Amino acid sequence: MPNPSALIVDDSLTVRMDLVEGFEAAGFRVTGCADLASARAALAAAPADVVVLDLLLPDGDGIELLRELRADPARAAAVVLMLSSEAEVADRVRGLRTGADEYVGKPYDRPAVVARAQQLLRSRRGVAAAQPPVLLIDDSATFREALAQALTEAGHVVATAASGEEGLRMAAATRPGALIVDSRLPGVDGTTVIRRVRLDAALRDLPCLLLTGSEERSAELLALDAGADAFARKDEPLDVVLARLAALLRSAADSRAARAPAPPGGSQRVLAVDDSATYRQELTAQLRAEGYDVVAARSGEEALELLAVQPVDCILMDLVMPGLDGRETCRRIKAAPGVRDIPLIMLTGHEDGRSLIESLAAGADDYIQKSADFVVLAARVRAQVRRKQFEDENRRIREQLLHERHEAARARAAHEAAEARAALADELERATQAKSQFLATMSHEIRTPLNAIIGMAGLLADSPLNLEQREFANVIRASGDHLLTVINDILDFSQLESGRLPLERLPFEAEALVEQSLDLVAARAREKGIELTYELAPGLPRRLLGDAGRLRQILVNYLSNAVKFSERGEVVVRLDGQRCADGRLQLHGAVRDTGIGIPRERFERLFQSFSQVDASTRREYGGSGLGLAICKRLAELMDGQVWADSEPGRGSTFHFSVLLAPPPDEAAADAAAGAAPALAGLHAWIVDDNDTNRQILRRQLEQWGLVVRDTGRPEQALQWALQGDRADVAVLDFQMPGLDGRQLAQALHLQRGAALKQVLLTSGRPLSDADARAAGLQAQLSKPVKHASLRATLEALLRPAPAAPASAVLPPAVPGAALHVLVAEDNPINAQVLAYVLDEMGHRFEVVASGGEAIAALRRQRFDVVLMDVQMPGMDGIEATRRIHAEWPAGQRPPIYALTAGVMDHEQRACREAGMDGFLVKPLERDQLEALFNRLLKTR
Repeated sequence: MPNPSALIVDDSLTVRMDLVEGFEAAGFRVTGCADLASARAALAAAPADVVVLDLLLPDGDGIELLRELRADPARAAAVVLMLSSEAEVADRVRGLRTGADEYVGKPYDRPAVVARAQQLLRSRRGVAAAQPPVLLIDDSATFREALAQALTEAGHVVATAASGEEGLRMAAATRPGALIVDSRLPGVDGTTVIRRVRLDAALRDLPCLLLTGSEERSAELLALDAGADAFARKDEPLDVVLARLAALLRSAADSRAARAPAPPGGSQRVLAVDDSATYRQELTAQLRAEGYDVVAARSGEEALELLAVQPVDCILMDLVMPGLDGRETCRRIKAAPGVRDIPLIMLTGHEDGRSLIESLAAGADDYIQKSADFVVLAARVRAQVRRKQFEDENRRIREQLLHERHEAARARAAHEAAEARAALADELERATQAKSQFLATMSHEIRTPLNAIIGMAGLLADSPLNLEQREFANVIRASGDHLLTVINDILDFSQLESGRLPLERLPFEAEALVEQSLDLVAARAREKGIELTYELAPGLPRRLLGDAGRLRQILVNYLSNAVKFSERGEVVVRLDGQRCADGRLQLHGAVRDTGIGIPRERFERLFQSFSQVDASTRREYGGSGLGLAICKRLAELMDGQVWADSEPGRGSTFHFSVLLAPPPDEAAADAAAGAAPALAGLHAWIVDDNDTNRQILRRQLEQWGLVVRDTGRPEQALQWALQGDRADVAVLDFQMPGLDGRQLAQALHLQRGAALKQVLLTSGRPLSDADARAAGLQAQLSKPVKHASLRATLEALLRPAPAAPASAVLPPAVPGAALHVLVAEDNPINAQVLAYVLDEMGHRFEVVASGGEAIAALRRQRFDVVLMDVQMPGMDGIEATRRIHAEWPAGQRPPIYALTAGVMDHEQRACREAGMDGFLVKPLERDQLEALFNRLLKTR
């Protein structure tokens, strides 16, 4: 660190050169100036660390420059020592109140001036550069504004509060440099505020000044007992409050700098008060010869002003003076909290005992005649200073002991509180475990009969019934579905509320996540004629790391609402992602529908527990009001958020964002999902009257390298064909106005023949093989179109190879495709429901009632899939799965899916650990089974 700099400003060449020499000897870089103009120029060129400033200069008042320094943030940290004649007491007070750090009277002691400047500079550099505010707490707006203005004009940064509660919050937030608080406040009063400040480890050393409107002495005692450092009455002039605050701040700064009992050089400061200039000068000279720093005053009034801004170690007071005499001045000093402990020696020229008694009665600590030998006076001063130092040390020790006792008590209280919290946490943990066990048991007990109710109602509705009977069956099925939704929502919400919902961190495919979610709502969307489609942003990694199950739960909830509240149109899912600075991926998902929309004034109800847009929504559409609240909690668990956009009558878009990390093989997965070499450069036509579907398909095909043309009018495609425009493949929607997809395929086939490969996109059941071949179709795909299936179909059709029949590239789940299913279920009603459903779907099956019977059946013959109930008598599903894994290696055993009414995480974790490949949660939905069997058929 470079040597500190000093600026000496004095019009006396002798004084200026003397101080320049002294500061240079102490290692300062020194500049001397004789007037304000040259001083301002020097400060503009380079700021000074220390400024020694004469009060009276040829071109102005030194206090003007002091005020400029304190107002300039770049130079406000400079240490400023004012120089002036001892006789100019008012100027000393003015300088200290304006912001001078010290006042040096002429004649001065050069080593003492340099030493004091060094001490103040060390202290200043140990304090943070930013000026902390003075926190003013008072419920009187008038007094608060007046005092705040006075503090601001004095150079303080001020923060205000109108109550104790507000003040405590601000103190904790802003860490003020001092606290001024009214004793009487509504709610938390001033003494309570100070006590709480003293209990805060970060604030306990905060200088505190208590204000009161009371004139009773008990008010002061209460203030000091509460821990206030000083006390002031509100009826006193504001200058007195400012002076007390300045003294407090100086004391606090000195304490932080570990001030010793005596200033550098071993000197103590003595205030000499006498109206006789001759005696005052003699007394000052003698005391300085003894090594004391002397401050002189001509009257009691000047003495009080000086004490308000500058602390001293001892006071010598003349008894008889004009104006305030010595006794009255002594009474006022001993009544002031900040200075009452300063030793005061009364001086008098009288020798009568009455003066002695009256002086001591006024509060003087000693009494001495002016005619006494000065050696006696010096001895008395030394004795009083020693007594004060001893009392100060005793006070410090008492405060330290009190602080240690308080810290010990606080530590004991903290320990007891920690033990109480631990006991409470144990009790809460036991209660949570009991609650979880209860929920798991009730879930199983409710879901098992509910599976039979929903399953049988579905089978009954599909049987030959009259209109009234079918309506009854549909009511039973709808009520069961609603009850199942409520049960699921309550279980999920309960787990989220208890904080016991763990998140998985496993790799998953983004495309599979969306497709599986769409599969679960596809049947309901087909019933209402709603188009389902999805799009993955080009830059989105295909393999991600996170909890796919919980993300699917959010997506399914959004999709279910979108289908529920839309009567026609489309529902579109889009996923995109953005890299974060820490390497993680912020995944953004959006589900857009063309439903009824939500009014702007009802947005605050979204994502709240047990809340829907309005009561009519629940009556018309049903629901528990928990689904979106669960989505919000799940997204927040994954460091994300949820929100929505909507316009009544136009539809809604529900969003979520979560933070995920891509797995290590991200680059390879992305490359596999990118351009398809087998398709690059080939020409494709897309004909679909739905703009969204058409645009998404176009972007996907272009990403695979195809050259794409698209239209929403079948007639346009026929025109392209007549013109001879190139096309290798045509992707046609089935349901279009005018010509439908089948008719358009026939027309194109007549013009182009087998050279044009055609793929039909259907929302219902596909055409038979014969009808497809007659129309010139080579493949059919069900909506929502899965990108992987579309790509595989296009590659199979366009790869140079012998032509294959239409059925070869149709989806695996066409009529006639069947699986051999083993069902292990001990509940006869549930087994009967499954048997009816499997038979209706065209699959072969065998039903057994225990895990042991399931193993025996697998030994007899081969099955494509096992549907294994978890809770069965004898050998349950968990143990049976373990034994199947032990007996048959991978590749020789069928996949095993749990049939379970248990939806708690620990129940599903037990299934995974046993080796099960997935879950089918009771009550079973036909759509769940169809989606599972379709996936198995594709991989068979």
